[in-house]
Amino acid sequence: MAEYTTVVQEMKRGGFPAVGAKIGVIDLEIDLTDINSGTLADADIIQAFTLPIGILVLAAGMEVTELVVGAAQVVLDLGDGTTSNQFVDGSDAGSPFDIGTSGSQLAVGTYSQPADAITSTIVGNALVVGAEDTLDITVQAITGASATLTAGKVRVWAVVADIDALNG
Repeated sequence: MAEYTTVVQEMKRGGFPAVGAKIGVIDLEIDLTDINSGTLADADIIQAFTLPIGILVLAAGMEVTELVVGAAQVVLDLGDGTTSNQFVDGSDAGSPFDIGTSGSQLAVGTYSQPADAITSTIVGNALVVGAEDTLDITVQAITGASATLTAGKVRVWAVVADIDALNG
């Protein structure tokens, strides 16, 4: 298992548009071919965001922004350092996030669905960050002739609230 941090985007508190309990959306497009030259393996972790203490992640997900080329199956999870499929369970029978080329490839513009409490162990998706953490994509499975991607992008998004020192 490898962990890649070359595309990490730091979430900053000043980027919130609201007054009071600041709520906003953060996002980042990740070119999967930029990670280890497109050579990914099962259990690889791609860090998308660092999250400071006192952040509530209300929801998070991914969107296909460029079709995958070079692998038959690319199943992705989205979660934090503790629960890799906190927000997206790639193998969820109800809403798999397999962006590979086998079968019916997910189209550009397809959004992941939340982890399904019926078919996975994830019950609630909100996350309170009690110690600095990261929002990560985990490669749950990748297969194919070479399993080296020559194309493929996903946009990671999260709805976050700054709940630190609301009275201050």
